Amino acid sequence: MMARQFLILLVTAVAVSFAQQQPVRDSAVVVKKDTTVIFNPGEAIKISVYPDSALFLNGFYHIDNEYNVDLPILGLVSLRNRSREDFINLLKKEYSDYLRFPNINVTPYMRVSFFGGFYRPGLYWIEPRSTLWDAVQMAGGVAREDGLKKLRWERNGTIVSDNVIAPFQSGISLTNMGFKSGDQLCVTVKPKVVFWDVFRQDIMPILTFTLSTALTAMTAYQTYRLIQNDD
Repeated sequence: MMARQFLILLVTAVAVSFAQQQPVRDSAVVVKKDTTVIFNPGEAIKISVYPDSALFLNGFYHIDNEYNVDLPILGLVSLRNRSREDFINLLKKEYSDYLRFPNINVTPYMRVSFFGGFYRPGLYWIEPRSTLWDAVQMAGGVAREDGLKKLRWERNGTIVSDNVIAPFQSGISLTNMGFKSGDQLCVTVKPKVVFWDVFRQDIMPILTFTLSTALTAMTAYQTYRLIQNDD
């Protein structure tokens, strides 16, 4: 009897051990959801619905200080502690009556200000994955030839870097550079040219030289006439 019970326990233990060592079937694999929070107050999101359904939803939406975005029909929706995947699933669910094709993309954008010597200075939304080159081109490029050397990266009135040539040339993303929403890119504007400065710096030397040459010629001519009269 004891031997029989021992044999049953042994078979059971072997079966359990074997089951634990077996690979999990694909149908039972649990994929860990990406819960990375990528939405921050003061930034924005761009919602794109394609190919052509629910176009009213397409556009930029500002994230307020309470992590809310104001969406058509739904009103205020919180993005606090919500991942991109969660938010897309929410949109698909809430707008299911309006979507012919449930194809929705949500892209985070940061706010960057361009001041000074840009052709199109102002405030722009830009993808964090964009490069500094992309950002400068968005503002139309720098207006002066040495503009890149004069380019400063500032945050809340403090200079983060006054030499951005290396990251500009390397093509790394704004995120990898450490950019945050609200940062500023500034280029010193060339001082306005005043007429008197132009006259003093450019025209006056020419006039002085011309007048001096004329006086010298007149003096030489008068001297020549005097010599001729004496003869």
